[in-house]
Amino acid sequence: MLTYLFSHVFQEMMHRIDQDTHRRTWTLVTIKDARLVNFVILLCLLRHCNSFYQ
Repeated sequence: MLTYLFSHVFQEMMHRIDQDTHRRTWTLVTIKDARLVNFVILLCLLRHCNSFYQ
């Protein structure tokens, strides 16, 4: 009974840690994607402005 309880608690802890890690990784990826999108938009705007003034 005690080993079952301990293993159940351990599995629950590991599941929460795994979820937390997954959430943090997803947040980092999302931030990187947002930066990349902003950079691409900036490049497109700069090219557009340069072609507009020439």
